[in-house]
Amino acid sequence: MDRRRRDPAPKEFEALAARDSDNRFYGVVIREFLPGRAVAPEAVEPFGKNLKPATIKVKTSRVTNLVRVQTEGVKRLDVWISPKLIDLKKRFEVRINNKTFFKGMAKPDLEPFLEDLRLRGDRQQIYWLKVPVG
Repeated sequence: MDRRRRDPAPKEFEALAARDSDNRFYGVVIREFLPGRAVAPEAVEPFGKNLKPATIKVKTSRVTNLVRVQTEGVKRLDVWISPKLIDLKKRFEVRINNKTFFKGMAKPDLEPFLEDLRLRGDRQQIYWLKVPVG
């Protein structure tokens, strides 16, 4: 397995989440699901007939400096921005479901940086900016 490595900052990905504990996907953190999207495991019917998970699709581009997030079944979320995804020295934009939530330059602030370090304890993959949505 030493030759197989997961990309720590994928440029695009898709994820499904149906449990409250499934809430963190490469910098996208689900804070609240819409009703009926997060079901307790013991309440799910065999073969998942009553299961309708929330979906997240993320696409980033360093060329256009754009982070695009498409969600379904999510009420509130946080988008954490890393310098591996976009160029923080230039203006960038964060769009959630085709609505702009952040546009401009990243302001140097130590608080989100330290909050991410406190929550995850990962010194290798650090997020520099948090964009709350919802």
